[in-house]
Amino acid sequence: MKLNRSQLTVAPGLETGLRRLAFLSVFVMGVLSPSLATILWSDALSPPQHEVARITAPDKNHDAVVVQVQASLLSPEPSWQVCMVTRQTPAARGKVVFSATGVSDLTVTWPESRLVQIVFDRARVNYFTNASSWSDGDAIEVRMAPTNKDFSYLFASAKAGGLAQPPK
Repeated sequence: MKLNRSQLTVAPGLETGLRRLAFLSVFVMGVLSPSLATILWSDALSPPQHEVARITAPDKNHDAVVVQVQASLLSPEPSWQVCMVTRQTPAARGKVVFSATGVSDLTVTWPESRLVQIVFDRARVNYFTNASSWSDGDAIEVRMAPTNKDFSYLFASAKAGGLAQPPK
C-alpha cells in the first residue's frame, strides 16, 4: 500500500510543535557548536598541564621545571616534560628540553650550576635536547641518565623473553 502526503494525518497543533522543537534544537546546536568546537580543539592542541616539581640551580638563576601533561584527544596517555626557565618564571614560558611518555622514577638534579641531569628508570622519549640557552648568553647543558641500562622499548629483552613492556 502506497501512502501519499494527503493521506497522512497529524493531530492538530502537533505538527507546529514539532517544527518549533526542531527549529529550537537546530538553533541551539548552531549557537553551541562553535563554543564546543573551540573547547575540544583547544584541549586537543594544549591539554591541561600542571607543575609537579621545580628544582632551582645552585647559582639560583635558573629552574628546571617538571610538568605533567594530561592525556588529551591527540595524546591518549599522559606525558612528562622538563622545561628550563629563568628563576620563578612560569613553566609555560620555558624551553622544553625533555618530553616522554611511559616514564617511571623521574628525577631532575643539578650536579653543577650549568648542568642539569634528568634521571629515570624507563621512558619513551619523544623529544630531547642537550642544551638550553638564553638571549643574554647563558647556556645550560642537559644530560639524560637512564638508571636501567638494559631496558629497551624497541629490542627484545633477554631476561623477559620478549619485548619489554612499558610501565603500567
